Amino acid sequence: MVASLGTLMIIFTAFWIPGGHADARTDVVSRSCGKVNATSPEIARQRYSSMLQKMKGEMCGDRKFAISESGEAPDKVYMLSQCMDDLSNNECEACFTQVYQLLQHCLPANGGRVYLDGCFARFENYNFFKEVKGPADSRRCGSDVETDKGFKELVEQVVMKMVVKAPANNGFAEEEDNANGLSAYGIASCWKTLDNQSCSTCLDHAASSSLSCLPSIEGRALNAGCYLRYSYYEFSNSKGSKKEKSGNYHALLYCSYVIYGFAVCVLAIWVGFYLGKITYRRKLRRTMQKGVEVDLSSLHGALQFLQFKYSTIDRATESFCEANKLGRGGYGEVFKTWKHFQAYTVSEIIDNSMEKSPENMEEMKRVVWVGLLCTQESASHRPTMKNVVEMLKHKDMKLPIPSKPPFTDESLSLSDPRISQSGLFCSPNKLATKNFIPTFVKEMETLSQLLTSSHFATYHVNVTTIVPPIYGLAQCHHDLSQTDCLLCFAASRTKLPRCLPSPSARIYLDGCFLRYDNYSFYHESTSPLIDSVKCSSQNATVSGYEDRNRFTESVGYAVGNVTRIAEGSGGFGVVSVNGVYALAQCWESVGRDGCRECLEKAGRAVRGCDVKREGRGLNAGCYLRYSDHKFFSDGGETDNDHESSRLGSIIATVLATFAFVMLFLFAAYVVHARLSKIKEHNNFGLVSPSIKKSYLSFKYETLEKATDYFNPSKKLGQGGSGSVYLGTLPNGKTVASAFNCINVQTFAILENFNFMCLTFVCISISDYECDCLIAQEISSMISISKNIIYSKDASGYMAPEYLIRGQLTEKADVYSFGILILEIVCGRRNNTFTTHANSPLQTVWLLHRSNQLVEAVDPNLKDDFPAKEACDVLRIGLLCTQAAVALRPSMAQVIRMLTDENCEIPVPNQPPFLNANVLNSCSTDSFITNAAAKIDVSYTSSESSSMQGSDGQSRSRESTHK
Repeated sequence: MVASLGTLMIIFTAFWIPGGHADARTDVVSRSCGKVNATSPEIARQRYSSMLQKMKGEMCGDRKFAISESGEAPDKVYMLSQCMDDLSNNECEACFTQVYQLLQHCLPANGGRVYLDGCFARFENYNFFKEVKGPADSRRCGSDVETDKGFKELVEQVVMKMVVKAPANNGFAEEEDNANGLSAYGIASCWKTLDNQSCSTCLDHAASSSLSCLPSIEGRALNAGCYLRYSYYEFSNSKGSKKEKSGNYHALLYCSYVIYGFAVCVLAIWVGFYLGKITYRRKLRRTMQKGVEVDLSSLHGALQFLQFKYSTIDRATESFCEANKLGRGGYGEVFKTWKHFQAYTVSEIIDNSMEKSPENMEEMKRVVWVGLLCTQESASHRPTMKNVVEMLKHKDMKLPIPSKPPFTDESLSLSDPRISQSGLFCSPNKLATKNFIPTFVKEMETLSQLLTSSHFATYHVNVTTIVPPIYGLAQCHHDLSQTDCLLCFAASRTKLPRCLPSPSARIYLDGCFLRYDNYSFYHESTSPLIDSVKCSSQNATVSGYEDRNRFTESVGYAVGNVTRIAEGSGGFGVVSVNGVYALAQCWESVGRDGCRECLEKAGRAVRGCDVKREGRGLNAGCYLRYSDHKFFSDGGETDNDHESSRLGSIIATVLATFAFVMLFLFAAYVVHARLSKIKEHNNFGLVSPSIKKSYLSFKYETLEKATDYFNPSKKLGQGGSGSVYLGTLPNGKTVASAFNCINVQTFAILENFNFMCLTFVCISISDYECDCLIAQEISSMISISKNIIYSKDASGYMAPEYLIRGQLTEKADVYSFGILILEIVCGRRNNTFTTHANSPLQTVWLLHRSNQLVEAVDPNLKDDFPAKEACDVLRIGLLCTQAAVALRPSMAQVIRMLTDENCEIPVPNQPPFLNANVLNSCSTDSFITNAAAKIDVSYTSSESSSMQGSDGQSRSRESTHK
């Protein structure tokens, strides 16, 4: 079902893509305003308006950048605006128009800034042109994530390339990288007031900020002097804005979308079934082997509960005084007790300091017996606490035979987190600041949260002027279960604070590694200052070998083999050779080459241990260990499943690519043949170019016959696009066509008459009574709004951005629907021009500002209507008709506001064409006002002759005013 819906969305998107306009990227990323108002708000507005007019010419030219300053302190105004270099001049103009409309809402504040995806604008009462970073710097991260580690590497490469390239390329860079079916794209831009060094500094900070969004599929850094963005899809306009898209190109593009969607659906079902089967088998094996799983979230909560500040623990234990030492913990006592219980030798493990009289020995054996009953692996076999008390109280009570405790297999593969300490290294330097400890705690808490679902984690606490930066890395060995990984990390986390307040430290346990430092060390593989080797004090028992050399030879083979295995298996490997066991683990951040370099150096180091039982190589980017006994888990289950999943992904990718190529070639052949046939019989002389690209295009002769040569009896009404006729195509489909002296436009294929009526109401309501529609209450508006979502052209009234720029988006339909709502509730037409009356739009806005919105409702209803619902509908209409495109709601949001009583309706901003004092600050706006007046007059005169029907009374009143 999900795949089918995805296909429908691809098809709908393909037919909705406008062919004539690239994306100006006017989506609002962030807007912030100063908290202090200017001393003279009116003067500030006048300066803002005059500066915008001055900057507009520079922004709309090739520079795409402008700065300006005006006035005297303390109300002097500095302003900067800049478009991304990949935008064309027209796209920059559209983005600038949007950004200054949003920025002016900050007035009369003394500052404000707006980030759009395509441009930026800011004004302040001080000179900020050379500013690189500031307290208002922020980031924006996408809500979806990509867990594939390859995506993280691609993003890091793209971001780093842009950081290097942009300062030397006039402050702008765009990059992309692709690998293994994954893609990453990015744009970086410095404001042109910065020099190369300042640009580099700003982008370094922006890179760190944006990369902290990973594994999010999108990240944006919004700095005072620059902007940086990465994404999983290509959003740059450099290629799209320079390529001329012909009709053939779009036809091929649309067909490829459809075919690709179909192929993806089929392959998604197959891949989902394949991977689902693998996942089911893996879970089944885990359930059979592990029994009752540990609740990781509960474990994490318990660890959090037992966390204290290091200073508190230090004082409580008198700096870990030996006199306060209770003993040394371990993970083997239950295992030993169970073995002695089975061998009837429990007396051997009883503390020698206790009196071992026959009576005491029997009592102590009974206590051990009860303890084993309480630690049985099966929870249903364990006694209740009430039964435990009874068993300890009544010595004559017969005790049941206990079953095996958990984690007592010989291999200890599921119970040993390997927390033995191999090495703890602290920096000799000490920090004087007290704020470092809370930063360290935050670093450790974040790493702990990340490790609940992974064996590797890195985190970087943001830099401040007081506390130095802190970078952290945690790595569990891949043979550990997730539970053991958390236990090992918890052990390392409790030991590492002994190094505080050192600015850097690292600890190697036999199951995990933890490090923090004041610089980014994630890609370090080796370091002469850090790398070390640790050999055991005891020699190996060589009786099983022919001589000492045979043992060292086996060590060499084991170390060499495990190095090769780890290099080719994602950084981890285990091996056994003639009784020598070896494990290698690289940190996931060092990459394959770094892993090989690190393990080769560690291998040379541990070979120097000669015949010692164990050797450990502790390097900056890896851990390598050999031993004469098995110390690691088999780990085959997780690794094999991972490889199977990877193999399934590779097979799925290959099949998907092959299917796509074959289907695309077939589609290209069909489309080419079809286009060639159309070219031979091209009779589109009377059809406008925009209609040729439409999926509702027909030959003029076809529409002529369908409408009986535009017979007046087929006429449905008079709309803004001309007369509308109802016709029947040769295949029986019903079609609605708008005809005027310029072109013939088909705007809907009508499945039934009810849908036709609703679609026609969206376009022109000249033949329908307003109070008739009001009688249908809110449900009619919901039906109309839903049809607008699926209607190709609902242009009842032209939106301001379409009137000026020719930009036609779904928000233009929202504007038209807003006008329609106001007309229905007010009971009169918006474009009926009279000398002494305002339009419904102006009337509703003025009444809204004076809190008298209910007076706008059609007087013919005589107060027989729900006042609250009517006012809510009018507010929704005002929201739909706001001047700023970005502020208008989507049609889906409109439907929710109309249907959900609990949905909060925002406060609308002013519609266009109303306040001349504000709009005259831009010459373009005065053009809008004049053009709108001309359109209203011409539209009214063209319809006055056809206004007939049941609302004749209201129209007579309008003609009287004239």
